[in-house]
Amino acid sequence: MAAGDLKITDSAAMGDAANKIDQHIDVLAAIRKDMLRTLEDLGASFESGAANKHLGAMFAWDAKYHRIIEALIAVKITMGGNKDANDQRELDNSTHADAAAAEVEALRLPV
Repeated sequence: MAAGDLKITDSAAMGDAANKIDQHIDVLAAIRKDMLRTLEDLGASFESGAANKHLGAMFAWDAKYHRIIEALIAVKITMGGNKDANDQRELDNSTHADAAAAEVEALRLPV
């Protein structure tokens, strides 16, 4: 089911779903923030090829978290629940929203 196919008619259920999405977004954003802080702290100290490989993996995970957050925002906006200007602005500035939505669908994340 694509984000555009999501149909929730009960406004209370829509509000609950939007709140759960917000919670997922907050958790993923906190993980990303912590990961980026770690990358900044460790980035200058790694010079070996093996260490660079691990840094590359962390950057790849950061990109995945970012795309999943964008997809969750897209789902929330599509639902029309608890939408705010920051959500729409972040999605409008996103170049990964379609790919992120496909990744979330592939992962079958509970929403």
